[in-house]
Amino acid sequence: MDTSLGIGTGVNLEDDLGLSSDETIFWGDASWRFARKHRLTVDYFRFTRDASAVAKRELTIGDETFPVGASLSTEFKFEIVPIAYTYSFMNEKKYEFGASLGVHWYTMELSVLGSASLNDLDADFSVSVDAEAPMPLLGLFFDYYFTPKWSAALHGQFFALDFWTTTPAPSPVP
Repeated sequence: MDTSLGIGTGVNLEDDLGLSSDETIFWGDASWRFARKHRLTVDYFRFTRDASAVAKRELTIGDETFPVGASLSTEFKFEIVPIAYTYSFMNEKKYEFGASLGVHWYTMELSVLGSASLNDLDADFSVSVDAEAPMPLLGLFFDYYFTPKWSAALHGQFFALDFWTTTPAPSPVP
């Protein structure tokens, strides 16, 4: 049993892998108001980023270590599907105020390909990690209707996302 595996290297997607910090994303949503103060909402967000970079420091991702100077090609995909029940505490002609309760379902994929050369030796590295899970969703909203066709909205939702790995316990020394 190999007990030398740790949690890897902290990796900054922008600084270490060259991914852009500004992206245009696809976002869509649909709501069904089944009663005056009640509705169901489904949203969809998708972020897809890819880049090429040269490793400025040694990076350990999964069980692969990419040396300084390695050429890196990265693809990162992140999808979020929030599904929420919304209740309107106040639902008037000019404004609406309410709260949401639901779940965010997220899927994340990260793939890194690397290659490095030292003297006459060439090495290729590849690692892919993915995760998907539900997260609780809590939200508040306020909509103001200037006219029947024009409105302004303020919506806020809270969810938390932490990534972690486990480190195997060391073997007892005989």
